[in-house]
Amino acid sequence: MSQHVLIAPEDDKSKRRHAHMECVQKARAAGKLPTKGEWLEAERAPRRSIGERLRGLFAGKGSET
Repeated sequence: MSQHVLIAPEDDKSKRRHAHMECVQKARAAGKLPTKGEWLEAERAPRRSIGERLRGLFAGKGSET
């Protein structure tokens, strides 16, 4: 009996399916199947630094006349 893993493409659990562990390993090695963490990192917009966020938060404060 071969080992299987459960995968959910693009984190859509309605599309989840089983895959052979050997097939998953080959796809990972070829760069075709990211982990959930890798996928989330690629989907997120680049994070602004804390300084950029604070400047945006306080922009214009105290300049009202």
